[in-house]
Amino acid sequence: MAECAKSELLTDEDRARYQRHMMIAGWGEAGQQKVKAARVFVAGAGGLGSPASMYLAVAGVGRLVICDFDTPELSNLNRQILHNDSRIGMNKAESAKLTLEQLNPSIEVEAISTRMPALTIGPGTDPASQMGPLITAEHRDKVASYVAGAADEGATVVVDGREHEFDSNGFFIGVSLIDHVKPGMKVYDDEIFGPVLSVVRVETYADAVKLVNDNEFGNGVAIFTRDGGAARQFEFDVEAGMVGVNVPIPVPVGTFSFGGWKNSLFGDTHMYGPESIRFYTRGKVVTTRWPDPSTSVIDLGFPQVD
Repeated sequence: MAECAKSELLTDEDRARYQRHMMIAGWGEAGQQKVKAARVFVAGAGGLGSPASMYLAVAGVGRLVICDFDTPELSNLNRQILHNDSRIGMNKAESAKLTLEQLNPSIEVEAISTRMPALTIGPGTDPASQMGPLITAEHRDKVASYVAGAADEGATVVVDGREHEFDSNGFFIGVSLIDHVKPGMKVYDDEIFGPVLSVVRVETYADAVKLVNDNEFGNGVAIFTRDGGAARQFEFDVEAGMVGVNVPIPVPVGTFSFGGWKNSLFGDTHMYGPESIRFYTRGKVVTTRWPDPSTSVIDLGFPQVD
């Protein structure tokens, strides 16, 4: 997503394609050029993502990134208008890319559908490794059991890390992606210390905050937004010890307090920052007064105000 668009300057073809846009008062070529320079990430190419991404494409947004690990079914083609009968069983992100590039060949469309299986998992001593093994065989098997039970509880296992094969010995397991996870499922209720990403869907900001605050754990949480007001409100609303704004893992450096709230905290102090210093320190209070020796007198009573 860090790559630039083909060109942020309008071509003659762009001017012909968007001439009606540029006729709008106050818009002009400068406005269309800003749209071409824009980058938009669309999470989901279903009933809402389909028309939204199509309008973004025909508007001339320079780069669209579509992320969806699901596949179209016949029963939802009447709503998910990015797809058609010939795309049934195809990854939705890949299907969306084909449709959007046909709508507007001048934009760039990236489909994220296979990034997780491409992660390099191996020994920590190998510089090419992006993730190492788990701590024990028992813990690896425990993580695998969460993935195995997710489908039985009604979730969708999109990427199954148990299917990943490894050349080297070790307590390795591949990364897993589980969609349509809900509170009450073990894969949601338990803290899984392993490479399992669960997707929990909500309708509104208020629903998302309630989801976080109702959870018994409160280690860290993040919001991704370009709206400073929404980010600031999130900082106040959410009940977690570490909050990230456009930061996926909100763990600060050691000079700041590190640790969660609720059942994500063991004890009553955090392990880093000023609280860690107070843990190993015994405080002492010293009260002093230094009056002018030429005018002061000895008075062992409480100070009085004239």
